[in-house]
Amino acid sequence: MADGYVLGPDEARRRLGPFRVLVDGAEQDQQLALYTGVLPRGGPPLHSHAFDEGVLVLEGRLLVELEDVVHEVAAGGFAWFPAGARHVFANPDDTPVTALGIARPDGILPLFAERGDYLAGLGDGAVPDPERMAAIYAAHASEVHGPPLLDRPGG
Repeated sequence: MADGYVLGPDEARRRLGPFRVLVDGAEQDQQLALYTGVLPRGGPPLHSHAFDEGVLVLEGRLLVELEDVVHEVAAGGFAWFPAGARHVFANPDDTPVTALGIARPDGILPLFAERGDYLAGLGDGAVPDPERMAAIYAAHASEVHGPPLLDRPGG
């Protein structure tokens, strides 16, 4: 059995780029990841995972597309993406969004780490290579299905 713990408002099990990891899958047999993050304008490509993912919007609003239907999720709203569901989300505003994320089993934190390292290595204003992003996702039980929500016509 894992040891319990209590975290203060600014504490984390670890930091992973913009994410404050509250429950780290690496510490408990990859069963669960729980994290908060501040999301700038934009978002990831349309994708799916071999694991479940959820997002609770704490501040701001997200546009969420789940299986080809776009929803606006305001503070207090929640989106659940079961394993295999095609989904994407985006912060459409210049005001950052704060969200709480969950993944079970944890397959998302290693994805965040590799994706974050790749994006951090790009120069300012550089556009990520879609093939490289697809390879990163594929290495972590995930698949890219299309561009980010705001990169599409009308986005």
